[in-house]
Amino acid sequence: AEHWQAALRLYEALLDLPAEARAEALSRADAAPEARERAARMLAQDGRPGLLDRPLPRQLLPGAVAAEQGDALIGRRLGRWLLLDRLGQGGMATVYRARSLQPPLDQIAALKLLSLAAATPAGRVRFEREIDILVRLRHPGIAPVFDAGIAADGTPWFAMALVEGVSIDAWCQEQGLDVDRRVALLLQVCDAVEHAHRHLVIHRDIKPGNVLVDRDGRAVLLDFGISRLLDDAATRSGEGYAFTPRFAAPEQLSGGDISTASDVFSLACLLHALLLGAPPQWPDGDGECRDPAALARRDSDHALRRALRGDLGHVLRRALARDPARRYPTVAAFAADLRAWREGHPVAARRGGAGYRLRRFVARHRAASASLALLLLSLAAGMAGIAWQAERARSEAAKARAAQAEAQAARDQAQRQLARAEA
Repeated sequence: AEHWQAALRLYEALLDLPAEARAEALSRADAAPEARERAARMLAQDGRPGLLDRPLPRQLLPGAVAAEQGDALIGRRLGRWLLLDRLGQGGMATVYRARSLQPPLDQIAALKLLSLAAATPAGRVRFEREIDILVRLRHPGIAPVFDAGIAADGTPWFAMALVEGVSIDAWCQEQGLDVDRRVALLLQVCDAVEHAHRHLVIHRDIKPGNVLVDRDGRAVLLDFGISRLLDDAATRSGEGYAFTPRFAAPEQLSGGDISTASDVFSLACLLHALLLGAPPQWPDGDGECRDPAALARRDSDHALRRALRGDLGHVLRRALARDPARRYPTVAAFAADLRAWREGHPVAARRGGAGYRLRRFVARHRAASASLALLLLSLAAGMAGIAWQAERARSEAAKARAAQAEAQAARDQAQRQLARAEA
């Protein structure tokens, strides 16, 4: 049984990777050979049509729309929702586009249904925990839950707001966003994660695929399937669960304690990917990640290199610290430094004295600083002119006094000579 449980966890983790990367990840997985062999068999079967994938005859689906994509559930009804088409499928659940048949009539939602392969006791607990967590979160950057229930066969499901958008990294590429606007977009994700943390929820799987940007440019955080509550003992025990290794904190990879700093690390990995196109690179051993500025090698990365060599690089490296104690303690602190960088204020990640703060002030108020510099230069020039005029006046006065003294001496001598002549 333990081999099958390990194989299921490994299989779920591999499904998050591109198909071409799964074989290599499977060969490097830290699992027993039996578990790797079972996971390989499940991967080989993934995507192949089976008996349960064949649609039921139309006469068995009264009032249903025609089954599409070989999915017999399309056209079925769950609660007040009619399943229209399948949006996606993962290791744990399948997501359908659904339409409400009751008021609010014709409301569109994304209905998430627990997959048959994940319908184990542990899988049901995880699925129901995701519902409980989403119900307590109300934020524009988190899709709200509309409804939840249990199908006739006992399979749990829930309907949530449908986010019509693309992944955050694809959006940045499509829109051609500069460094400042990419940081601004990440700050929207930070606000959603901070809201979750205020409700004692740690996401634990922040990655580009779990952040969609809608047509209005608003980032929405999805997939709280492996989230945990801060006061949950399982969060502190480092139990096994599926996550995305390239965006996971070191303590997640080692099975250590999970905290809000773990989500800070994942957000920093996401920012690294948005700026440089890939997650951070780590050297062998226990060192810190490679300097992000060294990875911006393209000719078009001049502005990015300048930002990463400055305050933005300091902020990113602190958030990516291997030791959680050296990172930002909260997402709010991380977001505050990112906002300080955007506004030209000093950042907490960089220790600087009065000179650093003065440079930040000058950079923040370039026009006013230039005007002040011109005013000071004019004042200095005026004071120099006044001083020169005063010195010249003093010199002329001294010359006049010397001439006056000479004239007086000449008069005195003339008087003496006149007196001698009269005598």
